[in-house]
Amino acid sequence: MITKYNTLSITELRQGASGAIKSLSETGGPLYIFQRAKPKAVMITLNHFNSLLTAYEDYLDSQELLSVKKEEIRKAIPWKKIKKKKTATKAQ
Repeated sequence: MITKYNTLSITELRQGASGAIKSLSETGGPLYIFQRAKPKAVMITLNHFNSLLTAYEDYLDSQELLSVKKEEIRKAIPWKKIKKKKTATKAQ
């Protein structure tokens, strides 16, 4: 949620970058950066960034796994076909 306590203008960030980083580490963030009265960027802690990155990578891995499973299902041999082969082999 954007509040007056977690926002900075670009000018304020330029003038007090170290203070912004200190504030970010104390509050845990996020810190919204505004340019011409519009939100343009968000600063977050390194720990928060790493958590988001890990979650995103896990999501991508799960999507890849789902696509592999779909391909395997398409390649799977139906049980009826296998049963028919076994029955034909036993009859010979």
